[in-house]
Amino acid sequence: MNPVASYTIEMTRHLLTDAGFKGRHRVCDQAFTRVRCLPLAVVRVLILRKSVKSLHNVVNETKPWLS
Repeated sequence: MNPVASYTIEMTRHLLTDAGFKGRHRVCDQAFTRVRCLPLAVVRVLILRKSVKSLHNVVNETKPWLS
């Protein structure tokens, strides 16, 4: 994999899990507190995959794998 792409992915992964980053971007106390069925990290991976299908179809195909 391209070193720049690897660095970008790792930095994004770090920022998405960093409490300080979430705190700086929190608008209210409830922000970033919901537990989602499809976590942002999974959505990011699905988007970064170069799929020729729509994101909606890719998510539908991925749901059984996530359960």
